[in-house]
Amino acid sequence: MSRQLKPLREVLARAVAAARLDPRRVEEALGVPRGTWDHVLSGKRVLRVRHLLAFARLLSVPPEDLLEAGLPEASQPTGLTLADWIEPARPRFAKPQPGQPAEDLQTLIRDIVRRELDAAGEKDERSSR
Repeated sequence: MSRQLKPLREVLARAVAAARLDPRRVEEALGVPRGTWDHVLSGKRVLRVRHLLAFARLLSVPPEDLLEAGLPEASQPTGLTLADWIEPARPRFAKPQPGQPAEDLQTLIRDIVRRELDAAGEKDERSSR
């Protein structure tokens, strides 16, 4: 059993109780065999990301709410976002804005962000010495 996920499993159990959901309905929503919900909660069965997403859909809540409640240390802000590391997805045939060469603008922004991240990392290294 993964002890790290125990608080998250407890949040899921409390949510099911609060919503007065039948375990069979939860199992159906998660796409797991009958009788499996108790195994998910006890840690005998792996809690997968797809289970969390399905559970969030069942409760009509954002998936990040489950993570924030069940794994608060994982939700602590770091000052960075995923978009700082990777390019955002864009439509395959997106046209550049009039008057803006799209690739040049994206390259410029990406280079600026990387320089700032490098500078922040060097600053953190100096302050930790």
